[in-house]
Amino acid sequence: MRCFQAIFGSSFEEHRCSCPFQRTTMMQPLQPAQRRRGHQTWLLGFGAPVLILMLTRSGLLPSAFDSWWPGIERPPLQQADDCMATVEDFRGCLNKDIVGRESLKEKLIEQYELAQQHQKMRAQGGQTPPLHFVLTGNPGTGKTMVARKLGDIFKQFGLLTTGAVKEFQRGELVSDDKGRIAEAEGGICFIDEAERLVNNPNPIGRDALEEIMALLGEAKNVMVIFAGYRKDIVKLYGINEGLERRIHMEIHLDDYKPEELARIFTDKFEGKFQGGNDNVKYKINRTAAEETLLTKFNTELMRQLIPRYNAGLVDHLFNHVATEIARKEPAVKDKRDSKWLETEDLEKACEKLEQRLKERQDWLSR
Repeated sequence: MRCFQAIFGSSFEEHRCSCPFQRTTMMQPLQPAQRRRGHQTWLLGFGAPVLILMLTRSGLLPSAFDSWWPGIERPPLQQADDCMATVEDFRGCLNKDIVGRESLKEKLIEQYELAQQHQKMRAQGGQTPPLHFVLTGNPGTGKTMVARKLGDIFKQFGLLTTGAVKEFQRGELVSDDKGRIAEAEGGICFIDEAERLVNNPNPIGRDALEEIMALLGEAKNVMVIFAGYRKDIVKLYGINEGLERRIHMEIHLDDYKPEELARIFTDKFEGKFQGGNDNVKYKINRTAAEETLLTKFNTELMRQLIPRYNAGLVDHLFNHVATEIARKEPAVKDKRDSKWLETEDLEKACEKLEQRLKERQDWLSR
C-alpha cells in the first residue's frame, strides 16, 4: 500500500472510490471457485493498467499510455520559477534582490549553470558529486541571504528537494544530540560561526565536526554551508585536512560600500515601510534620500563601523526613521493619504543613530 501511495500520490482506498473499474467483476472479491484463476484475472483486468502506469510515471513508457487509466491525472513536471527560467532571467532576479556585489552575482550565476549541467547528468543516469560551500565575510554582509539563493537554485533543478535553509549555531551542534544535523535533509545545513566548533576545549565540538565530515561525503540530498571569518575558516581547514577537499567553493562577501547601504535603505523603505497606522503609507524620494545617506555613511565613525555592522546599520537607521515618522502620525488627518519621508526627518534619524553609536563606542572602550 505504501508503494501504491508513493506512485499515485494517495491511498489505495481513495483511488478505489473513483476508479472506473470499481463496479466490474475485476474489483469484486473472488469467490472460492474463482480463486484458482485469481492471479490471471488480476493481471489481465487490474494489474496490467497498474503496471503500465507505474512504467509511465517512471519515464519508461511515453505519456500516451496514461489514456489506458482514465480518471487519474499525470502529475505535472516541475516547472522552473519564472524569475529563474533562464540565465538572463536569473541575472535579472539577482540584480533586483542584491545591491551591488557584482563578483558575488557572477559566482551565483556560475552555480546556476553548474546546477543545469548536474540536472542533465542525473537525467541521463549519471552520478553528480555533492556540492558544499564556505561563505566568509563580516557580520551583516548577507551570508544567510546567499545561502537561501543557493537553496533556490539547486531546488529548481531538482538537486535538493526543499532548498530550505536550516541554520545551526555552535551550541546546537556541540551537544549530545548531534543527530540534529539530519533535520536539514532536502535542503541546506547552514553552520554559522563554524570556527567555534573547534575553538573550544570541549571534545564534543570536534565530534560534531567529524559527523559533519561524514555528511559531506555521503549525503546526496543536503548541502552544507560553513560561514565565518576568512581567517577562522583557514584555521578550520588546518585542523581538519579532509574538510578542504570536500568544499566545492569559497565565496567571500565584501563589506558594503556607503552607496550600497544607501540603496539598501531606500529599497527597504520603498518596499516595506508603513507608519504606525496601517492605512498611512510613506513614500521616499530615492535620489534625495540616497544623496543624504551617502554623506552620512561616509563620516569617519560610520566608515569605522561598517565592517562591524554592514547592513545592520540600515536596520538601526530604519528604527530611528520610524520614530521620527511616529512623532508626526497624529497630525495626519486623512488616513488614506500617502505621506513623503522628509529630508529633515531622515537627517534627524541619522544624527540620532550616530549619537547612539558613539555612546556605544564609549561604553565598549571603558
